Amino acid sequence: MKWLAEVLFLYDAEQFLFSDVNFEILNDTTLKASILGEQYDSSKHDLTMDIKAVTYHQLSIENRGNRWIARVFLDI
Repeated sequence: MKWLAEVLFLYDAEQFLFSDVNFEILNDTTLKASILGEQYDSSKHDLTMDIKAVTYHQLSIENRGNRWIARVFLDI
């Protein structure tokens, strides 16, 4: 959850829009990733709504074999 909150901070404070995530480390206790994207540009991007917060509502994270699956709801 802290990681998603940091991504939201980048969007709110730096107007950074992410397009891809490369996970380097992801296990029971550690998440390390690189986020790729670009600065918001009104001539290129049409934003119709904002994300207000990351929530714990129906949050689920599970390891299925060698894949992690996360379900997260965002307040808009």
